[in-house]
Amino acid sequence: MAIGSGLGSQFGFSAETTWATRVAPAKFLRAKTYTLSRTSGEIQGEGIQTGNFGDLASQYVEPISGGAGQVTLDVPQRGAGVIWNTLMGGTVTPVLISGTSYTGTFPLADTLNKSMTVQTGNPRRDGTVVVHELTGTKVIGAEFTCGMGEILTCSLDLDAKAWSDAQTLATAAYSAAAPNDNPFSFRDMAVKVGTFGAEAAVTGVRGINVKIDRPHDTNDYNANTGGAKSQQVLNGATQITGSISADWLDKATFQDKANVTTSTSMVIEFVQATAISGANFPTFRLTIPGVIFTQTTQGVEGRQELTHDWSFRWAYDGTNQPTITTISADSTL
Repeated sequence: MAIGSGLGSQFGFSAETTWATRVAPAKFLRAKTYTLSRTSGEIQGEGIQTGNFGDLASQYVEPISGGAGQVTLDVPQRGAGVIWNTLMGGTVTPVLISGTSYTGTFPLADTLNKSMTVQTGNPRRDGTVVVHELTGTKVIGAEFTCGMGEILTCSLDLDAKAWSDAQTLATAAYSAAAPNDNPFSFRDMAVKVGTFGAEAAVTGVRGINVKIDRPHDTNDYNANTGGAKSQQVLNGATQITGSISADWLDKATFQDKANVTTSTSMVIEFVQATAISGANFPTFRLTIPGVIFTQTTQGVEGRQELTHDWSFRWAYDGTNQPTITTISADSTL
């Protein structure tokens, strides 16, 4: 029996070897909120029956079904590699730097056959845990936010082939306590802009927001599948958008870049102060080559100090792909 509230819940997942073939969840994160939902396309038949004054319950049917989910979590030092790989695509293997430090590099790539089994434990008030599970799960969107005095937070949008509430609850096991599991926060953050590979730190940034949308065909339902969808495939350009809240210190930092059509490269990086091993520190880095800032001008909105929110979007520079990079003690995803 569990505690009869969210205190007794859990969130776990595993990478699938074959899309939509269940793998028992073996990785667990201390997420903040999580909802895994059944989606369906019920429809009411409308055949007329003499003397009947309403629709017939027997003609209410479900031609298709699937699953969806939303998860929010503080971005952890370790344990989320499968999630980043499912979001970004490709095949990623952590590389040993030295000692017990590994780097994971997740460039934007095809998401074909990158999927997860995702499970939550949802305790009833009496402590009985109801299991909700998605299989064939793709991460179709992620949003990262961090402001002054805040923790770096990620919100995930999930789409899945199937939902179930009939699976066995996995036994949760979590990574070691602090400092090995401190989430990244504002004190760890640096923002850099400039030429790709030579971006320079800028001052005055108060907060960031970055949203990665990976459009998929989530409605490919075919005959001979019992109403289940086919594997979700990319079917639109990846959109990376966001904003930076910053003090008005130097017009060249953002305003000059917003008033031209050329792009710049941007790095948003979180590096913690306690080393993993040697000179290697826990790191979470978003590298976005080809950032175009939306045209706007700093204004004065009263007696207070001048700040502004500078919006941006990603456009491919022809060479370099957006990348998530981690440095952690994780030797595998």
